[in-house]
This record gives sequence, C-alpha cells and structure tokens, in this order.
Amino acid sequence: ADIPGLAYAGVVAATGAGVTRFAIGDRVMGLVGGGAMAEQLVVHEDEAIAVPDRLADVEAAAIPEAFLTAWDALVVRGRAEPGDRVLVHAIGSGVGAAALQFAPLLGVTMIGTSRTPAKLERCLALGYAFPQVTGWIRATMADYQLVRDAGLKETGILTSISDYHIFKKLGSTREKVIAG
Repeated sequence: ADIPGLAYAGVVAATGAGVTRFAIGDRVMGLVGGGAMAEQLVVHEDEAIAVPDRLADVEAAAIPEAFLTAWDALVVRGRAEPGDRVLVHAIGSGVGAAALQFAPLLGVTMIGTSRTPAKLERCLALGYAFPQVTGWIRATMADYQLVRDAGLKETGILTSISDYHIFKKLGSTREKVIAG
C-alpha cells in the first residue's frame, strides 16, 4: 500500500448494507494489509474488533498486531495446551509481552529471553516468573541449554528473530539443537 500502517483504531463513520455488528459511532480496532495510517479505512465488519471503553484510541491501536500475532503463534500455529512450557524470545517485546499475558488463560508457563534485564523487570509485573537473561542475538550452544532444561518441544518456541541467523551462527540445524 502507498500509505503505511497495519494496526488501526477509530470510530465507525459509515456502514454498508447488511452490517450488523457495528453502528456509526462505535469504536473499533484491527489489522489491515497496509494503509492503516490513512484518515479513513474500509474494512469488513468481521475484520474489526470492538474497542473496550477503558482504552484510549492510542492504546487500542497497539493491541491488534501484538496480541493477534501472539495468539496466532501460541494457539493457532504452536497449539499450546495447558501444562506446556513455551520459550519466548524477546519476551519484553510487544508480541512477547502479549504472549505472556495469554499464559494464565492458556495454562502455559512462559520462559523468556531478553537482551536486557530491564525488559525482564517490566515482564515481572505481567506475571513473568523466570527472570533469566540470555543473549539470543549472539546465540551460543549454552543458550540452547535453557530449551533442553525446560523440556520444551520444538513447537514450544516463539521467536521474533530469524532461526536462520541463529542456526547459521551455531553452524547447526534446528533439529540437531533441539535433539541435544
């Protein structure tokens, strides 16, 4: 799109024929494939989410990308189940923090990595219980010990950095590292 932006929040200005979920004046948020920074958007009602009254528009606009990505990674693709332990790279990021907030609802335990202790400290307020710092940007075999010690399965890894770069630095493959 010529206009940037993926996440939006705003007020419904008009509705098309057959729209039943929203009315003019309702506050909505969501994701689009580009153009979210436009003054107005056209979206299908099934692609919009009602904004809770307690959220300001700026807060609402920050939710869709991080939380929908976290849900997709944990539930849709990762198939997280109660009792699972999930390693979250960059747990202090928007997606990582969103995943951390889903943990109690899903019955999963989050184990996180971060480049800075300060980001992990912020996660403690969200229920993070494993304040371990490991430098995945400069991945070493010792970093993967956390994966093995936690008993994680391959699908239990949510990462925001490319596996290609990690495994290239290690001179290994995902399968070899996970197998130990």
